[in-house]
Amino acid sequence: MENRKLIKNAIEFIQKHPKENLSLQSIADNAGFSLTYFDALFRKHTGYSPVEYARIYKLTRAALELRRTEKTVLDIALAFGYESPESFTRAFKTFYSLPPS
Repeated sequence: MENRKLIKNAIEFIQKHPKENLSLQSIADNAGFSLTYFDALFRKHTGYSPVEYARIYKLTRAALELRRTEKTVLDIALAFGYESPESFTRAFKTFYSLPPS
């Protein structure tokens, strides 16, 4: 039961920082776990690695901003921590099977 609460806290941490490039180390540190144990525990509870979960959450939030605002792909790519609109477009196309525009 305690592990479930700690995983929930890790998910909340990810959701509070969607515009940052979170590393496994930063998420594990926030949750108070060692890397290996945390990675295995997070996968067991969510079906995703912590970094994969953070990437999916980030892309989901970016997609919402694309639909709900007038921001450009460039603005959203940079706001969500992508180094270029091209890297954002690649990630978006891989996940959604269509371009962000």
